[in-house]
Amino acid sequence: MEQSLVMLLRRVIPFRFLALEQKQALARRLEKMTFHSGQIIIHQDDPQDRAVYLIESGSVDVCDNRRGTMVRVSTIYS
Repeated sequence: MEQSLVMLLRRVIPFRFLALEQKQALARRLEKMTFHSGQIIIHQDDPQDRAVYLIESGSVDVCDNRRGTMVRVSTIYS
């Protein structure tokens, strides 16, 4: 699994600029998670969430719910 995470880091700025050894060390510390369609990953301004999420495959919708209605404002693709 570490090798697939190193490959992912090669595709993502700013991680692509790290040396191979640095990518390998970072890959060992990553936690791979799977999310399902429609699942909320994080809420804006959540003080408990200090993670960085990398999208290995698929896409993630960024939504705004400040006015009580969920509105998609962007989609981020892998």
